[in-house]
Amino acid sequence: MKKLLKISFSSLIFAAPLFLSAACTNTNVTQIQYQKKFSQSVDAKLNDLVESFFDNDQKQIQDFYTKQQQIQSDLIKEFNYAILFAPLWDVNVYSNSGDKVKRTNLAIKKIKSILYQDWFWFLNNIKKQVFVFNPYGNYYDGSVYSSDENLKEKIQNMYQDKTILVTLKSNHIENIHEIKITNSKYDQLQNKKLLFIQFEENKLVPILSFEFKNKRYLRVLPELLVVEKSDNLTNLLSDLTDSLFEAKNLYDEEEREYQISLDPNFDFENYLKNNNDEKVFDFYRLGNYSEFLKRAIIKINTQGQTQIKRYTWGYVNEDK
Repeated sequence: MKKLLKISFSSLIFAAPLFLSAACTNTNVTQIQYQKKFSQSVDAKLNDLVESFFDNDQKQIQDFYTKQQQIQSDLIKEFNYAILFAPLWDVNVYSNSGDKVKRTNLAIKKIKSILYQDWFWFLNNIKKQVFVFNPYGNYYDGSVYSSDENLKEKIQNMYQDKTILVTLKSNHIENIHEIKITNSKYDQLQNKKLLFIQFEENKLVPILSFEFKNKRYLRVLPELLVVEKSDNLTNLLSDLTDSLFEAKNLYDEEEREYQISLDPNFDFENYLKNNNDEKVFDFYRLGNYSEFLKRAIIKINTQGQTQIKRYTWGYVNEDK
């Protein structure tokens, strides 16, 4: 009997690697099939963006999709909670947070993490994202109203005709417009481009593409631009990008004049170093792209027939 048990136990020991190998093989096959099914559900142009981002390295692409399909719905709940304390249209929210400073700081970190890292999730779930009309730049007055009577009337009308919020009907990408950005003297981000992801006929989401320390990044700029009456979107977006950086230069000059009026020895070069492209494309700070985008849109809207409305990411619809 002992001999029989010994033989049986020995057989199990030798057979175990075979069972484990078969189990692992089946798991790997299932995982690959699931990953393939997930990647096939991705919009074609979004998949092109993924392939371009990884230089068509299939191993990296497969690993990326495996990771993406594991992102849980908790991310939606975390964002929707964080945005209550740190709305993206209030770039100075931290300074205005009062006794909510700790929760605001945590909310800012969470939202920044999503914008920095989760560009694929954001685009692949774009129809869940809800955008809020945003005419503000550096300063948000804490309500939908403003001392600007024209703006006040416009917002009231948008509430009435239910255009204050915008959502997209599907995740389908119509086109991707790529606009290169020229570096300035103290810039740290290399090979910068604005990728305007076009949804439907006239709705665009900007994504910042850049390299830093020989590594490539894509960063969500949480805006939705709704364009009316444009014969050539690419030319319009190029003009908008140029106007954004013209607004940045004008803003810097305004700051220089103001600071010199306070201190004739104001170090403007040091100011430029501390307000380079890293700071321009950061979030929740005065003097970031939000103010310049606001000015650029005003310029475009007053120059010609084209009208651009800017909406900012407000929350995620969990039920959509």
